[in-house]
Amino acid sequence: NNSRNRTIIRLNKDEIKELYGRELKNPSYNRVRDYFVFLCLTGLRFGDFISINKDNFVMGKDELVTLSLFTQKTNIRVEIMLTKQAKEIAERYDYKFDGYTNQAFNRAIKELLKDEELYEDEIVTYREVLNQKPQPIKMPRREKITAHTARRTFISTMIENGVQPIHVMHMVGHTKMSTLQIYIDRFSPKAENAISVLEF
Repeated sequence: NNSRNRTIIRLNKDEIKELYGRELKNPSYNRVRDYFVFLCLTGLRFGDFISINKDNFVMGKDELVTLSLFTQKTNIRVEIMLTKQAKEIAERYDYKFDGYTNQAFNRAIKELLKDEELYEDEIVTYREVLNQKPQPIKMPRREKITAHTARRTFISTMIENGVQPIHVMHMVGHTKMSTLQIYIDRFSPKAENAISVLEF
């Protein structure tokens, strides 16, 4: 199964928090940073993200806000409770996220991370060559960060913190549990702590 070979590029919770609170050297990147953090906190696909508007935000009691939409790819209704930070970002942009195509956004996020010298830790990805063993390639993690990284960040963080995969499926609009399997394998608390049984 090829998914076992895939490197999952993600941010951890501390990195999201730091990025959100960071004073950027170049304030013109504030919007791309805010959009990226919002994506990390909601797990939305980029196409769904740029199509939402105020009607998708449902104000509940006690200032709770739920994002409710039908996903474009699977046409499934998803509901995501918003964190305080996600709510702040939505308000800042008047519940409308536009101004970028997926490609332009991915370019801008890479420029921002390079400018801020963030996520320069080395990762290994594997290049698949027909009929050969996959070849390892080393690069800074930031070079592989895209809008979709935010979705992976959301899913892996949920799994890592013990949220039941079925609930994660409902939040991200997956139709098959198998789509989540790679995250369950890599990030479920049991897998994460398994090596500790060997510590001495």
